[in-house]
Amino acid sequence: LAEPPEKRPREPNEEDDISFDQLIDQIQDINATDFWNCIQNDQGVTFLNINQDPNNAPQLKYSVTVKPDLTVSVYCYSTKTTKLSGDFWIPTTITSLKTLVDLLDNIRAFDKSATSSGTCKKKDAILGLILSLLNDLRNDNEVQDIADALAFLCQQVDVLLRKKPKYAPDFLIFASLIYTISPHAYKFMRGTSRIMLPHPSTIRRLCSSQQLNPSTEQDDEQLLSYIKKQSEHLEDHEKVATLMLDEVHLKPYIDYKGGNVQGSSANSCKAARTAHVFMIQSLLSSNKDVVHVLPVCQIDAQQLHCFVKKIILRLEALGFKIIAVVTDNNAINRKMMSQFATHAKLEMVYSHPADTDRPLFFIVDPVHLLKCIRNNWLNQGSPGKCFAFPSFESIETATAATSQQQASFDALRELQLHESDQLAKFGYGLSAKALHPSSLERQNVKLVLKIFNDHVVQALRTLGHDLGIQHVLETADFIELIVRWWKVANVKTPLKGQRLRDPMQEPVTSVADPKLKFLNDMVQWLDTWEAMDTDSGRLTNETHKALRLTCSTLVKVSIYCLGELGFSYVLLGKFQTDSLEARFGKYRRLAGTQYHISIRQLYESETKIRLQKMLPLVPATELLGRAQEQATHEEVTQEERNQFNITVDATDIAAKHDQMPAITYIAGYCAHAVLKKLACDACEENLTLEERSIELDDASLIKGISRGGLKFPQAVVVNAVLHTQLVLEKLTDKENAAQFFAVRNQKGVLMCVTREMLTKYDDLDVCDFGHDPKVVMTHILSVSANTFLANYCRNQNEAIQEAAASKKNVRKLQVLSQSK
Repeated sequence: LAEPPEKRPREPNEEDDISFDQLIDQIQDINATDFWNCIQNDQGVTFLNINQDPNNAPQLKYSVTVKPDLTVSVYCYSTKTTKLSGDFWIPTTITSLKTLVDLLDNIRAFDKSATSSGTCKKKDAILGLILSLLNDLRNDNEVQDIADALAFLCQQVDVLLRKKPKYAPDFLIFASLIYTISPHAYKFMRGTSRIMLPHPSTIRRLCSSQQLNPSTEQDDEQLLSYIKKQSEHLEDHEKVATLMLDEVHLKPYIDYKGGNVQGSSANSCKAARTAHVFMIQSLLSSNKDVVHVLPVCQIDAQQLHCFVKKIILRLEALGFKIIAVVTDNNAINRKMMSQFATHAKLEMVYSHPADTDRPLFFIVDPVHLLKCIRNNWLNQGSPGKCFAFPSFESIETATAATSQQQASFDALRELQLHESDQLAKFGYGLSAKALHPSSLERQNVKLVLKIFNDHVVQALRTLGHDLGIQHVLETADFIELIVRWWKVANVKTPLKGQRLRDPMQEPVTSVADPKLKFLNDMVQWLDTWEAMDTDSGRLTNETHKALRLTCSTLVKVSIYCLGELGFSYVLLGKFQTDSLEARFGKYRRLAGTQYHISIRQLYESETKIRLQKMLPLVPATELLGRAQEQATHEEVTQEERNQFNITVDATDIAAKHDQMPAITYIAGYCAHAVLKKLACDACEENLTLEERSIELDDASLIKGISRGGLKFPQAVVVNAVLHTQLVLEKLTDKENAAQFFAVRNQKGVLMCVTREMLTKYDDLDVCDFGHDPKVVMTHILSVSANTFLANYCRNQNEAIQEAAASKKNVRKLQVLSQSK
């Protein structure tokens, strides 16, 4: 029998506005179940679900509480949640009985799907709940110290919930940083499946979209494009900087990768042998950046001067304030800087090219000078390898100069030999390698500092007389003087002197600073040494002048910074190329720990370093936008195409008659590669011939080595490959080579010029699957361009190796002839 109408539960109406009292009256209308337990009190009504495990104590699983103001709160175990799996958001208030019924039914359905086994819904339901709980926890102000960790966990759970992974921009930046630091570690982490990471191809696409490769800055329009982006994130005080310049030796190597040929000089088509690297270093912060890399085979002082001047002017236009140029003591650098003077004279201060009222200081790298002093001392031909130098004490006390003193390098060797078998040494750090360095080890400043340090000074003064070492005290005085100079010139942090309890290693804080007086005394001491009447036992003329210039310039630049620029202190260690040498070391490590690296390896290493610095600064919203613009950026511009006027006539084609079998073989490979990409049986008839129909001599090479798997190309494919080779030969001749290697996409230019010559594709028809002849021809030209450009680079590298071997043999013959 049916229940009377008054006994049936009324259908809840979503439009009803309900009060708390009405809600209490209608609770009995909700069908009783064994899932919910209802509790009513003055604080509201609560629905409870208790998990009863026979092996454990009962546990509260879900609770739904409706307060008298009709606000609702839902807890899963002891955590408040605002969302269940899917798109069901928990309401904040109960507006009708239907709202409450739907909420209770959805929680019950969620629990049922979460506890059901053998379905994907269980995993999605549980992960959805976890994600909801994590999001609620992130919004809690009490857990802000672990907010980043919670965001990471939310991202990982969200990826697990998706059929196709989608990563947040912030997480993509994080993954890109890990990949640039160590691709092998990234591959290992991703391979373990313990952390969900984007595919490396996704990371490479995002990184390349930032356009940070120094090779893109060889064009005048893109010059300093990286530092322009970086300058937007710098404070004004960080833009007061020095410009450092040094060169790194390269392995001459022409390299083809990604449609780009690299390895040629910026000022010629010859392979680059050195790269001039320009770096700026802030005087008031730790910021330092490589602003440009200039690969060259040969360059004169005038060309280098013009480029340095251009770099300075561009940096000034970006808001930087370049106050000094720091280089080593190479002759080309001295001559380059002298071009800033009216009469091409080497000076310590020049008129600034951006503002003639401002000074531009020139400083020879103190690190380089320290190595030069050691090398000059080591190269002395006098007995005992002695320096004959004046007393520095007479300069400090303004007394009459005493007789010359002798600093013996052999005294150090005797000391080291005496202590070589001792476990406790007076001359700590003094080693045979430091005293007998090879030509390569002479570049290591750490070995120089094993000689010029306080331990050696005290060891000479303590053991010298007992061991009977000649000139021991004078040698100690000379080393102590150089150590004092190095301490003054190598202060890079404001608190170094306090930490080491050494006043000589504190920053320069006033124009009356004792360290500036010491540098002035050093200049006077060098002048006295130069005036001494000795033919040997002295620094080389170049080292002596450079040391005097640097001491004088450090005094003047300190006074300028304290006075004109208003610095509270000056760190003289900022005026050296130590940071640039450290960058060269990073290049070599990132390139596989080899000394002579190629220009491409240098570019890629610098790109990784730039990415690690720029990615945290890039707004997350811009990251994906730049990646989408990457495809249009790689296209060849009309301006790049118009640089070349290439024509191919019948004479050029006839000249390749003897090479046609090889060209036909390459055409067969191109057809094979295109068909593999298109996976189209209809296009195979347009691009290839049946083997039995081949009767031409041009296919003799394919016939000779084919075992049934090689493709025999149609004439249209052979014609496209032939034109690609002819165009490349004309682009790389003496007339066009410099311009061709200067463009950013050599493959694109080659394809563009060749495509214009192949305006008609009469032998190519639209296949049954709709592949347009232009698209098919583009694929053919792409494969042929890759093949010929790779072969061109291989030929150039073989020629470089043969020339180097021939030069080496000539040098050996000269040595042998001289020995006879």
